Amino acid sequence: RNPKCLGSKDNPLKLGTACSGTDAPALGLAMSQEQMALRQMKDEEDGDPLLRVEHNFSCEVDPFKQAYLARNFDSILYPDIGKLCDNPPRDVYGRPTKLPDFNLFVAGTSCKNFSGLRTKFKLDIEAKGCSGETFLAAVELLLKETPEFAIFENVIGAPWEKMKEYITGRIKLDNCSSAKQIGEVK
Repeated sequence: RNPKCLGSKDNPLKLGTACSGTDAPALGLAMSQEQMALRQMKDEEDGDPLLRVEHNFSCEVDPFKQAYLARNFDSILYPDIGKLCDNPPRDVYGRPTKLPDFNLFVAGTSCKNFSGLRTKFKLDIEAKGCSGETFLAAVELLLKETPEFAIFENVIGAPWEKMKEYITGRIKLDNCSSAKQIGEVK
């Protein structure tokens, strides 16, 4: 048994999600835990569950999705990904609430401006649409908190190469020009 293994008793998987709607990542991990328990998959040494998960926070802007999350999960709920880096951020009830520890960040940032269904007014990351703003806020949180793992999901038409550049901090020189400037994010 490796005590450093992510998801073990000594190093539980600590989940933080943003813009995930129904929080499918938390549901999937909970179902994995349930199935492992049903199959009696336990640590051979102490009989503890093999997968330990703590769902520490969610962040969702839509009120009806917030209501769903509040009714179905015990984690801290934040209303605005753009304010998660505030010190401290405020939860959905307006209380200053320190961001809990997390080692897995799953973000499904807004896809409205990146979608192929928007044939006329498709916006890029820097265009200050909701897709770009939520993505940049998620990257800001990722760079500030540095969780061990992060998963970003979005539509296939999203500017994945450019998103990768923001996340890794490595910009291809042929993508740089004086015409491409990043505006201020709200």
